Amino acid sequence: MGTIHHIMGHITLQPNRKRLPDVRSDQDCRRLIAAIKHPVYRGCFAPIYACGLRIGEAVTLPVWAVDSKRMLPRITNPAIAQQGTRVDR
Repeated sequence: MGTIHHIMGHITLQPNRKRLPDVRSDQDCRRLIAAIKHPVYRGCFAPIYACGLRIGEAVTLPVWAVDSKRMLPRITNPAIAQQGTRVDR
């Protein structure tokens, strides 16, 4: 038993390295969206990708939540509207 502890004391472990996510260029993103031929699918995928939405967020996103003039999502939080400015988690 003493031998194993003696050997383990000299072994150093590498730290776990966290990899950064792959980042696509603007040109890659444009080609990806342009490759979607059906306009309805392209219209759904473009804001999902641009806003970085999860699939659960995307399927519950109402049409009124997108500002069509500025092409930006409207961020609202019902918890803030009901409780003032404090949100309990």
